[in-house]
Amino acid sequence: MGASSRFCLASRASRTVLAAIIVALPRVAFADSNFRGFSISDTFEQVQQKAKADGYEIKVLPPVVATDDDQNHLFLKLKGETCASMVFGIKQSITQMDLYPCFYNGKELALQQVVSEFVDRFGGQPEADVYQGSNCTNAEPLIYRGNTKEGELYEIFQDCVVAIRIKPGSKVQF
Repeated sequence: MGASSRFCLASRASRTVLAAIIVALPRVAFADSNFRGFSISDTFEQVQQKAKADGYEIKVLPPVVATDDDQNHLFLKLKGETCASMVFGIKQSITQMDLYPCFYNGKELALQQVVSEFVDRFGGQPEADVYQGSNCTNAEPLIYRGNTKEGELYEIFQDCVVAIRIKPGSKVQF
């Protein structure tokens, strides 16, 4: 076998191995189908139990505006970093869930990557719109909105970090 034939064979073999490695790499973001074991239908107590079991530090704040609905705002932190926040309404059910990169393993992911992986995992075609609410100069000026395959409403946007906002049911408006 000539030198050029050996080089060609080695080149093909290395490309095949590289392709196999790329295919075998697991997706890091959104490691499970229900937001790391949390569900939009969880109660306040269920979220606290799951968060404690997963090692999150839990901080509960009273509502910013006093209301009659006994609303709570719960923050989940790991190593001092806020990973998620959840707002609980009248029946102590989640009315809004905000997820940040340390929650969905997305610290190095750009906005488009988060949108793509979220849609791959939870379904629903997003619609893009202009987002002008960012406080950061390097944020992409887009917001993506849609419904998951199970009917939850979602928004994905960048405001210093890429955040995912999830709300229950198809009748709730953002």
